[in-house]
Amino acid sequence: MWGLLCKDFFSIKKTAGFLLLLGTAYIVLDALPTGGTSSFMGLFLFFFLSMIPITVLTMEEKSHWSEYAAMMPYSRKMLVVEKYVLALASAGVSLVLYVVVFSLAIAFGVNAMSMAGVWTSACVGVCIGLVVPALNLPLVIAFGVAKGRLILFGSIALVIMGLGMVLEAVGSSQISSLAQAIGSFGLVSVLGASVLVFVASMGISVLIDERKE
Repeated sequence: MWGLLCKDFFSIKKTAGFLLLLGTAYIVLDALPTGGTSSFMGLFLFFFLSMIPITVLTMEEKSHWSEYAAMMPYSRKMLVVEKYVLALASAGVSLVLYVVVFSLAIAFGVNAMSMAGVWTSACVGVCIGLVVPALNLPLVIAFGVAKGRLILFGSIALVIMGLGMVLEAVGSSQISSLAQAIGSFGLVSVLGASVLVFVASMGISVLIDERKE
């Protein structure tokens, strides 16, 4: 597993670096006073990094990686599960960076959002980081990158637009109130549902890939 993760990291380090830099720029702009009244822009980091497993699959398809992998001591299940581990790592990096940037902005007095509001937004971001690959990895594995990409962009657009409209309507000035209204139980429930979708997606992807054998 570690060897596969290292292979993917070295394969996409430039692309991942660009996505990380772009997403960080969105967070910084969103955390500054000129960022407006919502935390919608900062959530793009979770979206950008959630694309990393799909990017890896695209590169593997072009290089016919599956033919090389068949000669290595990796099961088809491990090859699929590793992409989900990569998605988890991407969501984790996004979460840490998002919380750190907004915490610094609050500490220096350039953002009026409370830490409860930051964690509420971060919870939405983690849901994006889990649900987006969970919805799309089975499609890409089943239909290939070319066909799966069409479904990919359509579903991503719906998810991002829906969440963006909600956050834009709420505004950062009311996110703290939203956090109190939802409560910790509500946040855990949302994250729990996202984790369940993620785990179910992984199982479906494994079954799809094994039937392709």
